Amino acid sequence: MRNYFGSKRLIFFILSAFLIQQILLQSSCAHIIPPTGGDKDTLPPVPVKSSPKDSVLHYNGNKITIEFNEFIELDKPFENVILSPNPTKQPVVESRLKTLTVRLKDSLLPNTTYSIDFGNAIKDINEGNILKDYKFVFSTGSTIDTKELSGKVILAENGKIDSTLIVTLYKNTDDSAVAKKKPFYYTRLKGDGSFRFSNLPAGKFALYALKDANGNKQYDSPTEMFAFAGNIIETTDSTAPVTLYAYAEEKEKPKPASGTVKTEKRLVYANNLENRHQSLIEPFTLTFLKPLKYFDSTKISFLDSTHRPVTGYQWIKDSSNKKLTLRYQWQPGMVYQLILQKAFAADTMGYQLSKIDTLNFSAKKPEEYGSLRLKFTNFDKSKNPVLQFVLQDKVVKSVVITDAVWSEKLVNPGDYELRVLYDDNKNGIWDPGKFFGVHKQPEKVVPVAAKLTIKANWENENIVDLKQ
Repeated sequence: MRNYFGSKRLIFFILSAFLIQQILLQSSCAHIIPPTGGDKDTLPPVPVKSSPKDSVLHYNGNKITIEFNEFIELDKPFENVILSPNPTKQPVVESRLKTLTVRLKDSLLPNTTYSIDFGNAIKDINEGNILKDYKFVFSTGSTIDTKELSGKVILAENGKIDSTLIVTLYKNTDDSAVAKKKPFYYTRLKGDGSFRFSNLPAGKFALYALKDANGNKQYDSPTEMFAFAGNIIETTDSTAPVTLYAYAEEKEKPKPASGTVKTEKRLVYANNLENRHQSLIEPFTLTFLKPLKYFDSTKISFLDSTHRPVTGYQWIKDSSNKKLTLRYQWQPGMVYQLILQKAFAADTMGYQLSKIDTLNFSAKKPEEYGSLRLKFTNFDKSKNPVLQFVLQDKVVKSVVITDAVWSEKLVNPGDYELRVLYDDNKNGIWDPGKFFGVHKQPEKVVPVAAKLTIKANWENENIVDLKQ
């Protein structure tokens, strides 16, 4: 009997060991899938309670707390949060866990509606979901002001949008206020250039837009982007939207290069040849680093492919004394040579060429260009339209439009953006506005929706709609 029961125990032990081994092997080969956390949170934080309550009347405190349904954090509150009317001392805006706190550092005006626009400052701490354009309103008086003013800001020179501009409102309508005082109200632009003031009182305001580079919210430089409304704005229950056209009265001068710049003790110039090819539609130019003290055209030899002197040309020096233009009717495909003697010119430092320079080049051929014929719809000659051809945001060609059909045989190939300048003074170029003293609005440029592709050796035809 002992041997029988002993054998059973031995068999049971062997079977148990085998089963445990198989379980361990299968477990080691199994693919372990961690538990999922459910769908990703895409909802922004929601305010659930505040002290005082939103739209409270007769408020005279200095602290506002707002609780949310989840943990929050603030993104650049000094830049994103706007208290209106604009205080002398900016409020302190902080967050901790689910609570946002605003501490007012300036005394409140009586019988005034205030709004705190948080912009895109509030987001949840886990996924970064932004609570966009959340606004808290309170009044120190017995009513909440409800007037609104909306509009859009457009860059006058190119018809584009710069959403970094701000829009300002002044109760003081004197011109000097925008340069010497802070605005009573201000707001940001949205991505499409639009703006909206809400909770305004009934009244009269001066309306401006500007590039607030130094943060003082004032117009203090003619190189600063600026716009002004043509009339005083009166806020009512049905104030019409306003479009502002921004401009810089003066171009910003390029800053000098930092560090020590090595000065070459010779005459330095550049030409406008394209891979040693001369354009058939643009003149040849020499541009100098420094203004010229003198220029002697007799010390330049202009030769053709047979090395014979070319005739019928003219050198023209511009008013800055930094550019020479060669006027000549180029022969397609012809090879040319310019030989510049050392003493052909000297700059204001007295520097000449260090040696004789020789430029060998050929004129382009007509088949390297495309021909173009444009038909204009909604054409209005009285607005003095000028069609601008734009490459890489630079106007490379301007054409005064005098008829509903325009054509040209030689046009440089490329993918062009088209704009229309409404040239008030008929000088063919865009002119900025001027505010102080004259209130002159800038000339307006309107982008044309359709792009224009010019192919070489091709007859290109397009219809251009000039509707604004």
